[in-house]
Amino acid sequence: MSLSVVVPVFNTEQYLESCLGSLARLDIPSAEFIIVDDGSTDGSSNIIRSFVHADSRFSMITTDRVGPGEARNIGLAQAGGAFIGFLDGDDAVVPGGYTKAYDVLREGSDDFVTFGFRRVKEGLPVKTILNQGHDLDRRSVTLAECPEVVFGTILWNKIYRRDFAFQQMLPIGSTMYEDMYPTLKAFVKCASFTVSSDVGVLWTARTDNSSLTQRQGKEDNTAARVTELNRCLDLVEREGPVFLGIFLRKVLAHDVVLLLKTEKKIRSERIRQSVRDLLERVLNLSATELGVEELAGIRDEAQARVGLLTGVQAAS
Repeated sequence: MSLSVVVPVFNTEQYLESCLGSLARLDIPSAEFIIVDDGSTDGSSNIIRSFVHADSRFSMITTDRVGPGEARNIGLAQAGGAFIGFLDGDDAVVPGGYTKAYDVLREGSDDFVTFGFRRVKEGLPVKTILNQGHDLDRRSVTLAECPEVVFGTILWNKIYRRDFAFQQMLPIGSTMYEDMYPTLKAFVKCASFTVSSDVGVLWTARTDNSSLTQRQGKEDNTAARVTELNRCLDLVEREGPVFLGIFLRKVLAHDVVLLLKTEKKIRSERIRQSVRDLLERVLNLSATELGVEELAGIRDEAQARVGLLTGVQAAS
């Protein structure tokens, strides 16, 4: 088996035909597509069965609702490919989207390939900060040589060498933002990776705003982001200042900006405290690791927000 692609599915009936159809059109020899139905209650199960019946490369695993991280782990336990890929049930591979990444891994020694993606909503492009660093092809690089790609701490725009993935990245966690930590760990632990400028995946913004990234103002979403960011900071602190500085720039430019937008909506004192603690941690680390002028405006806003959160807590 050459390539195993694991797809966790939960109630993505509206997008699933496009998702699985994009896999069916791949021309990579002896690929397999492991679809994990994670307790869907819509018509997703029937769509999966239709692909399994029509194409022997597809297989279906049914679970109770365990979440996308554990669903991926369950699928990976059945994977036989030399290379591993992931796709979400509301996204799609563009024609030939995996070909360059597959060829690079088959012919070389890099641990994984990261490729570009396009964010779309109802067929129209949507801006995203997460696709940085994919403007040029770069062979056999490290994160220190191509730091911008750390914005893409997502599993599904990469194909991994199997042995590397199983030794360094797994198992995948069970919280929201479960792909942040294993993907960062891949960047940190790899000997080298390749960056492909090709667009490999269409990342769907759902029309009902029900996906994880479209629910960033919800308290459970915020709590999960804080938890995973702390795990990631623990990792890069252990691995040294180069990785810590690279990741802090990403956190300040992206995650802190989102937290500053959402913390005003948080009612839970526990979650507000966790946001405050994370912001303080990032500010303290960035004061040591980054230049004083770097992203200063974001740091100033975060510092002011930490003070406001402290005041709210004290008043309560």
